[in-house]
Amino acid sequence: MREKLLVIIMLFFLVIGNSSALALEQKTKGEETHEGRMMWSAMVGAGFFHDHMKSMIQHMSGMMKMMAKMMESGKMNAEHMKRMSEMMQEMSSMMHEVPAILGMMEKRPDTAMKDMGEMMKTMSGLMKMMGETIEEMQK
Repeated sequence: MREKLLVIIMLFFLVIGNSSALALEQKTKGEETHEGRMMWSAMVGAGFFHDHMKSMIQHMSGMMKMMAKMMESGKMNAEHMKRMSEMMQEMSSMMHEVPAILGMMEKRPDTAMKDMGEMMKTMSGLMKMMGETIEEMQK
């Protein structure tokens, strides 16, 4: 079970890192040649952002199911529950920033992309900590 969780987490970070690297490469190319502006906008627009968020939400859903099973079996104590709750609350507060970032995408795509990148890094870090907490509970 722990190996499956580690593989899922590693694949998750690989997908996010690869997508971000491709988008950054396309942005740089577009700035140098002044070509591909429409493609760049499409890559960082709602669809690209939606794919990242969909992946994170699916991962969170899997974690929630695992947490529910741990709670039923009695492996999750109050301290673990509090820690997981705090991390989920922080992720939830970040979700409220999504509409503002999407609104900024047309006017200032570079700033929006930077903000989105920071948010993704923070969310990835939180998910990593959540994975570590779940792993700790499984011991």
